[in-house]
Amino acid sequence: MPESASLCSVNDEKQEESAMYQHLKQFWNDEEGATAVEYALIVGLIAVALITALGVLGTDIGELFGRIGQALDGVEMPTGGEG
Repeated sequence: MPESASLCSVNDEKQEESAMYQHLKQFWNDEEGATAVEYALIVGLIAVALITALGVLGTDIGELFGRIGQALDGVEMPTGGEG
């Protein structure tokens, strides 16, 4: 291979590396997508917290309403007589 041809290929490789470096640098500094990912993670964590809380408290709340219902079984409802 002639020396001038090898110099051209070296210059071409350097330009390709430089262009690739510029693209990687631009991608690294782009924060637009990061915000969406952060919001998605926050929403996901909130959903996990709600599901966990409802799973833990769900049976307690069900039992509470059951006791209230049993206590109200013997109570007579007033009729709408006088107004």
